[in-house]
Amino acid sequence: MAITSICALLKNGLDLSCERPVGKYYQQVVLINYTDIDQDTVVAPWTEDYPITEDCQYFAQFVLEDGTTGFRFTFPEKSASIFGTADMATNEQGYTTFLHHLNLLAASATEEQKCMLDAILKGKFVAAVQLMNNVIEIYGLQYGLFADDVTIDGQTNAGATPIILSSREFGEENTLPLVYRPQVGGNAVADFDANFANGGS
Repeated sequence: MAITSICALLKNGLDLSCERPVGKYYQQVVLINYTDIDQDTVVAPWTEDYPITEDCQYFAQFVLEDGTTGFRFTFPEKSASIFGTADMATNEQGYTTFLHHLNLLAASATEEQKCMLDAILKGKFVAAVQLMNNVIEIYGLQYGLFADDVTIDGQTNAGATPIILSSREFGEENTLPLVYRPQVGGNAVADFDANFANGGS
């Protein structure tokens, strides 16, 4: 009989009998150009610097290149325009992968908005969103997110266009969206509020 290879072991249970899980996002997302992330600073489950411990860890750290910043998109808190999802898949080799999706809105009524929308539709991004418990989730850090095909309709939805940024086939992430962990002495919410900006030296 073959020896079973175990890739992950459950380490604890979960009791939600009295407490409702947090499932609501603040209606803000910070989009970061994928190339603006300093890859030498990334600490994530697929990097050599990721600590291996007995405790559950599911985090990512990173710093942007000098002089770069993320860009914030904000919508009314009553809306549900900003949210992320992850689809589990099994590839042909039998490995579990995850397709990340990040939902947001964009507009195209002005010249500035058209330039911004064009960049979103053609770019490659990492996305950061904040849950109501102040956990910051990171989507697409490993391979990036790209805009799904979309029809631009300036009349429907009061001029706003729903945009979905997703992992690409053969560019699936190896993990679920990761929890952002700041550098030592830093603060995750403060980094998010500052759009992860790196003022440079």
